[in-house]
Amino acid sequence: MSRYNNTQSDVQSENNDYDDDDITLKLKEYSTVRLTPASVTAHKHDQYGMSFIQNYDDAEILDGIVLRRDDKPQTWNVYSADKFFNLNPEDGLVYENYDEEDGYTNQMSAQDILDHPRVAGHSTSAGGDDYFFTPVGVVIEEAGDVAMADDVDVESTDEPAIVAGNASMLLSNNSWVRTYAKKLTDAGDAIINDNGDSPTPRGEEETNPKYGDFDWMTDEDPEIRPEIEGRTLELWVTRETTTFDDGEETTYPTPNIMDVSTGEFVQIDNDESDASSESDKATATDGGTKTADTSDTSSTESPDEPSTASDSSLPENVPEKLDDLIDYMSRNGETTAEQIEAFAEDEVENPSEIDWEAAANEANQRAE
Repeated sequence: MSRYNNTQSDVQSENNDYDDDDITLKLKEYSTVRLTPASVTAHKHDQYGMSFIQNYDDAEILDGIVLRRDDKPQTWNVYSADKFFNLNPEDGLVYENYDEEDGYTNQMSAQDILDHPRVAGHSTSAGGDDYFFTPVGVVIEEAGDVAMADDVDVESTDEPAIVAGNASMLLSNNSWVRTYAKKLTDAGDAIINDNGDSPTPRGEEETNPKYGDFDWMTDEDPEIRPEIEGRTLELWVTRETTTFDDGEETTYPTPNIMDVSTGEFVQIDNDESDASSESDKATATDGGTKTADTSDTSSTESPDEPSTASDSSLPENVPEKLDDLIDYMSRNGETTAEQIEAFAEDEVENPSEIDWEAAANEANQRAE
């Protein structure tokens, strides 16, 4: 199943530039990267405020259009193809045209996208300055298709994926970045400076430092969670919609972080201990939030990422390992057995013994 829907939005601020020999990734909504976290830190700029910084080993782009800035070739913007064309959320493929009567038409290959003038001539403007970009490559995850620019010294893999190698991300304050910082740091929820006012009443955001540029983090020298460091993760940012008690809805970007080895999603860690055993690593990605005094792994609700956990037990022959994936799919359109199997078969043991139809039915029931 595709990771995506039709929402288009850039989620990375262009405010912060960071000089480093490694690649600086600027991830946009609905593109996907694979990362191995090495460390986290923070940087406070006098003009632009505080950035949350993560350093990675062995970074790869699994889905998206990679463009590098001409004036800073180590800075890569990673866009979803939906930025320029039409990405079908049902199959994850890219099409040149879409209308309500004919639907998606003229499917595009990675090479079609790479050669298109919208991509080849891309530029942005910020602070009165224009920035021009050179295409590095395009990878379409669901199609297994990659195309690389001839004039750049960048490798791709057979998966396919585009290799970034050692990389960093510098993130300015917004809702998905706050949740991301909570999930990657040892402090968990406490990394965000909510001034004790959590959740913040609507209309009073200006009085809470967590919504500002400068003091939204409580620690300018955060530490990475020991059970996350060195693990291979996949990251993509989607949009969620939550409904308040008065019926008002809000839509916000949220990070999806999946542990490749377990197939589970990383959750916020509020454990005050320093333990980093194998059981801690499993708990970090078992679909729940660790707590210091109990073994409860149910999701905890926060204003940056409302809980979407389901209390229903899984059907027979559907392993608990798939619970988070089923929750994710339930929020992204109707699910078929073929879609959920294609997404998860490489992450589970004995896929032929899993009742994929029952897993799809469970996802569709949760969506009702």
